[in-house]
Amino acid sequence: DARELPYGNDEFHLVMEKGTLDAMLSDVKMGVTNCVNIVTEMARVLIEDGYLVIVSHLNANTTQGLSWLDEVVVPGLRAAAGDATWEIEIHGNDGNDGSDDDEDEGDNDSIDDDDNDMDDGDGEDTDEDEDDVGQEGEESANTEYDAVGTKTLPSPLGPAVYIIRKMPPLNRRDDIDLKDEKDTALPPTIPLRFFTY
Repeated sequence: DARELPYGNDEFHLVMEKGTLDAMLSDVKMGVTNCVNIVTEMARVLIEDGYLVIVSHLNANTTQGLSWLDEVVVPGLRAAAGDATWEIEIHGNDGNDGSDDDEDEGDNDSIDDDDNDMDDGDGEDTDEDEDDVGQEGEESANTEYDAVGTKTLPSPLGPAVYIIRKMPPLNRRDDIDLKDEKDTALPPTIPLRFFTY
C-alpha cells in the first residue's frame, strides 16, 4: 500500500512514481487524501539530497496541473518534510511550438506555501489551450481528473515529469545566508523550474 510504505525514514536515494497518483485521483471522495498520503510516504522514505520522480498526465503548464501541485504534492511534501526543504523541476511541453524568440526553459516560479497559492512570478495566470475538445461523453485513456476528482478534458500538452529534490534544512544550507534565528523557519515558497522541449 503506497499510502503506508513498510520502510523506515530516509532509506532511499530515488523514489519513482508513474501513474499511481493519476489513477488514485479518479476516486472522487478519497482521491486527494490518498494522493497526499502517497506523496507524504514517498517523501518520508527519501534521504536528504535524494530525488522523487513523478510522471503524471497533470502537466503543471496547465491550470489543472498547477492545482494538482498546490493541493496534492506540496501538502504531501510538507507533511513528511520535518525541517527539509524542497526544489521542484517540471519537464514537459508548454504548448509553445518554439517559434517565439523568448526562451521559457529554466524559468523560476514558486509555490507560496503560506496559503498554497501559485505564483508564476509575472503576475499573470497561465493560459490553457482549449482547442483539443473531444466528443461529449467520450472517455479515453487520456481522460484526466483534477485534484478534487472532477473529470477534465485531456491535456493537449501531454504528460510532465516532476523531479523533486529533498534539500537540507535552511540552517545547514551553504547557499542561503541566514541573518537571524527566525530565518530558519520553513521558506514560504518551494522553487519551481520549468523545462520545456
